[in-house]
Amino acid sequence: MNGFIFCVLLWRGAFNFAGMTIWIIALVLLVMFAGMGYTAGAIRSAVSLLGLFLAAGLCVPLGPTVQFVFPMFGYTHPLVPVIFGPIIVFFLIEIIFRIVGGVVHRKAEHHYKYDAADATRVLWERMNRRVGSALGAINAMIYLILICLFVSVVGYLLIQTGGDKNPSFIYRFLATAAADLKTTKMDKVVAAFSPAPEKYFEISDLLGLLFHNRLLQNRVESYPPFIAMADRPFYKALGADTALQEKLQSEVNVFEILDHPKIQEIVTNSELSGELLSTDLKDFRTYLETGVSPKYDEEKILGRWGYNVDDTIRLAKQAKPDLTATVWKRTKNELAERYEGAVFIALTDKRAFLNLPGDVRTAPPMLQTNLLPTGKSFITTNLSRWMTTNASFSAKGTWKGATKSGYQVTLKDKLTPPTTSDLVVKDGKLSFTFEDRAVVFDKLAQP
Repeated sequence: MNGFIFCVLLWRGAFNFAGMTIWIIALVLLVMFAGMGYTAGAIRSAVSLLGLFLAAGLCVPLGPTVQFVFPMFGYTHPLVPVIFGPIIVFFLIEIIFRIVGGVVHRKAEHHYKYDAADATRVLWERMNRRVGSALGAINAMIYLILICLFVSVVGYLLIQTGGDKNPSFIYRFLATAAADLKTTKMDKVVAAFSPAPEKYFEISDLLGLLFHNRLLQNRVESYPPFIAMADRPFYKALGADTALQEKLQSEVNVFEILDHPKIQEIVTNSELSGELLSTDLKDFRTYLETGVSPKYDEEKILGRWGYNVDDTIRLAKQAKPDLTATVWKRTKNELAERYEGAVFIALTDKRAFLNLPGDVRTAPPMLQTNLLPTGKSFITTNLSRWMTTNASFSAKGTWKGATKSGYQVTLKDKLTPPTTSDLVVKDGKLSFTFEDRAVVFDKLAQP
């Protein structure tokens, strides 16, 4: 009966040329296992079927136990044991049950051959072959589901990343078979048995989005949680790797990119990969698609901000409209030159940075002596600080929500105590007080 149902399904599929890969696999499995079941008999087929269920349930949990084998044969890619470890465990369990089935079959065969009447032996042999053939068809159905499950999991990534155009025949075949799964609706049949976590499919969707929209890669480092990572030495080296950047911008397949040594370093480093996997992938994907993060959009302070010299000068003029022409000229030049190219950065962990260009040589505003309170010690101390350090006076600190109208930011450079200022974000502009001057920044445009 099972074989008849299987044949009906094959007959229906034969008239749909789409999905032929799956139907061909199903036909081959049916013929092969029905024939093997007819030859092996009911006992061996039944024990093998029992082993098949047990192997399917234990192969994934026990997969890590055989990971030590792959380095011995030179396979160091981290994905190899993840994919092939469960497969090895599956076949080991199935082989053990086939051996057990063979032992039990020989004992039953010995009994009917030497201890039973000929008529009984003939009936038993006929029943043994026919039941074995039916059980073989069930084995074929189970194997078809397992194969479709493997194709569904691996093929999902391949479909997203253009696997049908991959130079590798295996990748192209898996991508084609995965597409056929959707046509035959077998993807819905095996979905309930999928061992892959939800993050696997989310990552596959992200890789597919970046693969088909290469320019979106420039938006990755602007995602709020990734801004801090971009300044780390490892990620800076990643961005400076010309060969890798050319691959990322070219049409090479995703597996060639994953094989790059620096990408492998991320995959094999549990700390780096864990940090990336802890990201809210759904929010990250929305950000890549729209440039807006639903999770972080309410915190308007987050991101990179570039210095706006014109608005800063205008604000300074409004604050002190009665300055003499000489003092105003000096102040205007100082604001234009000292902070040119400055970037303010606010991170999701409440850290804040004000990065000034390293080649700045203009004294900070507190050193404009005609604007200072009298006192030789004050002037001498600050002037000595500027002349001896020759520094850019970049600062770092923290930010926090202050009132409904804005935030508070506390910044400190290497030589001065921390100072706290109200910070306002409005209409794409950010302003606060630094070195007793109000400075204005614009949100840097997203790629």
